[in-house]
Amino acid sequence: MFAALLLPRFFLQAALRSHPELEREATALVEGEGSKALVREASEAARAEGVEIGMGAAQAQARSPRLHFLSRSRREEDALRRLLRESACACSGQVEERAPGLCLLDLRRHPSCRNGRWEPSGRGADPSDPTALPALFQARGLILQVGIGPTPEIALWAARVAHPCRIVEKGEEIAGELPIEEAAPQPELAALLRLWGVTTPAELALLPREGIAARLGQEGLTLWEAIQGKAHKPLHLLLPEEPCEEGREWERPIEEIAPLREALRSSLDKLGQRLEREGKAAASLRLTLFPEGEAAEERFFSVPTPTAEPQKLFELLDPFLENCRTSAPLTGFRLRLAPALPPWHQPTWEKGAIPDPTRLSATLGRLLALLGEDRAGVPLPSPDHRPEGFLVKPFDPKLRPDPPEPMAPPLLGAPLRRFRPPIRATVRCGNGRPEELQTPDGTWRIEEAAGPYPLSGSWWEEAWTRQEWDVALSDGRLLRLAELPEGWQIEGEYG
Repeated sequence: MFAALLLPRFFLQAALRSHPELEREATALVEGEGSKALVREASEAARAEGVEIGMGAAQAQARSPRLHFLSRSRREEDALRRLLRESACACSGQVEERAPGLCLLDLRRHPSCRNGRWEPSGRGADPSDPTALPALFQARGLILQVGIGPTPEIALWAARVAHPCRIVEKGEEIAGELPIEEAAPQPELAALLRLWGVTTPAELALLPREGIAARLGQEGLTLWEAIQGKAHKPLHLLLPEEPCEEGREWERPIEEIAPLREALRSSLDKLGQRLEREGKAAASLRLTLFPEGEAAEERFFSVPTPTAEPQKLFELLDPFLENCRTSAPLTGFRLRLAPALPPWHQPTWEKGAIPDPTRLSATLGRLLALLGEDRAGVPLPSPDHRPEGFLVKPFDPKLRPDPPEPMAPPLLGAPLRRFRPPIRATVRCGNGRPEELQTPDGTWRIEEAAGPYPLSGSWWEEAWTRQEWDVALSDGRLLRLAELPEGWQIEGEYG
């Protein structure tokens, strides 16, 4: 189930917050200057006297001589939007602000949503219950309409006809009460349907799907499917706007880690509760330490899988704290979390437990503390082509490899099984080519040899040079031999 929180005439309601004495009077919100001022929104009292949207100010004044004109209040609009977002996030962690004065909520994880049906708890003024919000807003002098339905679109339609709440299980329940202009995404589409004689979504639902697709295209088909409740767009979820951070300052600088650990644990508890309320998780942590009289020291911690659990987040900091050494006693710290959406795990048929990715970061932290920053990471090929040479790149769990460029498929041959360590050998050559191989295990005649393939590099640091051969022995084996300044060795066997 989904919910829609709608503040009708949002801009007018925001402007009236600065003029509460006009709440029951005929009022209109106008935009423009002088003779070009037009009515954008009008109160119920003004509408009852004939004021309509789009009228000029003079025409509206002629129809309602007692009409009061108001201008937009940006400050009150921001405060009202913030109030609506906070109320929506208190009901669900999955919230989209579709437009000013309109929030859509995903209630499928709400305790009152059972088996795809909405069963209110009946606990009165519960801020986590969307159906209780109209009464809370009314106490502030505001009008809020709430609709609940199986899709975001149907919930929005229910909110438009709610007085003040409307719960529907199928779109057909309200499709006949709503004008087609309220449901159609584009005014041009609504005008065309009006020409056809289609005045409500219910009348559109009676038309065949194939005819809608042929005559109205994708927009008409999307509207038709929305009325049927067959499809809906995913919500574009909100992220917290305020910095998600906690900090502390000590009057007397601390010299031990124990007070820092306890303060960090307490801060993570508070931040975790906030993320849980907002339905978010932490994607990374940034810890800033303030040594007395010294420059601030900053440390970044990546979270492999976003989580809001304080204990798992503390496990990422713990390896660093075990080996933390600062240049001076600490006067304070600041801990900042980067919010993200919680992970959605794909269900599997297997009953085995899914490993906890957070432990990977904790283990990596311990390895870095034990081995050093440059001794643990992702191995990459070395650019100097040294045999088995590699580089170490810092591990980033969010790193995604670039998509491969289109290229011809590589030529594949027999795989090489390397010997570690290589086997020392004696090779007898003739005419500059290997002819016989000797090892402690025996002697073999070399039937064929391909090479040499000379390799050399890093002459400015450490001279190394080698020549490689691929040889076929008399017993059928294929080997790779390498000639180095210190002698011959068997690198591996093909096949």
